[in-house]
Amino acid sequence: MSAVRGVGPRQVLEAVEGYLDGRGLAPGLRSGGETRPGDVCIHEGSASATTVTWPAYFVPRDLAAAAALSRELGAVVTTVTTTDDEGWTHMLFGCGTMLDRFHSYPAALVWDEDDVAGHAA
Repeated sequence: MSAVRGVGPRQVLEAVEGYLDGRGLAPGLRSGGETRPGDVCIHEGSASATTVTWPAYFVPRDLAAAAALSRELGAVVTTVTTTDDEGWTHMLFGCGTMLDRFHSYPAALVWDEDDVAGHAA
């Protein structure tokens, strides 16, 4: 799930459609309601955020999508991903740039086990 700060559902929906169309990904898009596998749901959350519920098994593409939405909308986007076997991840993007990241198993953020600088970050 991702949350886009300060951008309304209509703009988020249009940005998500553009992102998915440009990559040949075509899960159904709906505004609100229940999520079915393959759907992307856009919800008007609090007064300051719109949430995006990505389809099942969209991981790790949700991270790239959140960065792209942040860049496209000029907004802060936060995204949280959970998996059955690797814990959970939180990433924060501002205007497409990663501002912060957390993983419940930090080594999962680094592809190379010998990358000392990557682990330190």
